[in-house]
Amino acid sequence: MPIPVATEAQWQLTVVHGALAHGWEVALRIEDAVYRILRASDKADARRALALLHAWPDLVLVHPRRGKTLHVELKTDATKSQPTEAQQRRLALLYAGGNDVRVWRPRHWDDEVAPTLTGGEVRSADGAVEVSELYAARCRNEGWC
Repeated sequence: MPIPVATEAQWQLTVVHGALAHGWEVALRIEDAVYRILRASDKADARRALALLHAWPDLVLVHPRRGKTLHVELKTDATKSQPTEAQQRRLALLYAGGNDVRVWRPRHWDDEVAPTLTGGEVRSADGAVEVSELYAARCRNEGWC
């Protein structure tokens, strides 16, 4: 059953709370990084840093005991909620580098998100499949392979 969330921010809090409850560390949360950058006194440096963060996945989760790292882009279940062109490229590049990259939506909670966070059996990997299909398309279109 999908998690009832109205916004991506609510979805992010749900995932973060679930991750923390099961031993994951939030290595990077883009909202926090952007906030710190915007408060920087050197605005030119802030602009450069923001450009580097543009399109980076919403969360980088690390589970030290399991030795796992996840790069997670969060989207709502709304039909129009798709990764931007820049996000698609970044996700595909991370995937090409051998990283575990996911696009998670509330509808993935029972079959993929909760089992991944708890270390249980993942019944469906739609979020991982979305990234691998995205990578395959980018690979063909941009000549990476």
